[in-house]
Amino acid sequence: MRNFSPSASWRHQLVLSLSPHSLCILHFYRGLLGWKRAHELVVPLPEGEAFASQLQQQLADSVTRWKIPAGTRAHWVLAGDILGIVPPSTQGAGAPPSLPFPASDTRTQVDSFGGAEGASLMWMHKDWVTEIERISSACRLALVELYARAQLFQRIAAKQPASLRAVVETDASDQYLHVYAANGTMLRTRVLDAGDTHEHLAQTLQVELAALGAPAETAPGRPVQLTTPKGYAAEPQTWADYQHHVLPAASHADLLEKLWRSDQGGIIVRHTHNDLVQTLK
Repeated sequence: MRNFSPSASWRHQLVLSLSPHSLCILHFYRGLLGWKRAHELVVPLPEGEAFASQLQQQLADSVTRWKIPAGTRAHWVLAGDILGIVPPSTQGAGAPPSLPFPASDTRTQVDSFGGAEGASLMWMHKDWVTEIERISSACRLALVELYARAQLFQRIAAKQPASLRAVVETDASDQYLHVYAANGTMLRTRVLDAGDTHEHLAQTLQVELAALGAPAETAPGRPVQLTTPKGYAAEPQTWADYQHHVLPAASHADLLEKLWRSDQGGIIVRHTHNDLVQTLK
């Protein structure tokens, strides 16, 4: 995800994680000893019409306060209500993906985590891409790439037995559900509603898995690998067809940094390798 350059703006990187009720901002700086986390901030955001304006204001304030150079590259991590996942087609190889909007109205990127075979598609409506680009530009940032929040847990899920995997995460007042295939590729991601409490988790999972059709990973004898925060669900280990795991304790900022330092890719908005080549020349 990261790039190296002697340019002042390229010695800084911002990772921005947007949720329905907050914005997490991480500022990384590259000094003589390598990259380090220079600043970290979580700010609440209101619902409704003031959401976008407050988002821009809070980000602009941080950019000014931390003296971030103009043109610093920004990476956004977005929840399923903004950046969605289209699973591999159940109609057979070569079938077109079932995008909820015309392809001309979306930006897409193949999820290459699980390899080329049976890959899912990350998608985002161009209106949202334009809005994120506008906010970034207004704050003197260069929008580089857009990531799905579900990518934060792909490596954790990939370590589990080869079957369908589901991860529930909680962050402040928000909670999320991510579903992965046996090869680790993302299949579904969504923000859970306030009514989707842990008491209704089994029903929510049943609905989400049914929407996927009948992947090979759901064959008899291959239970769904369910990972939840400690104490989240009432004895999920007793549920039929599920094998329960406890989600390792980690702050959201630490998960963001691991993604930032990884080789995982998102929806590319601005290619950067040409800039690096020109600088070297």
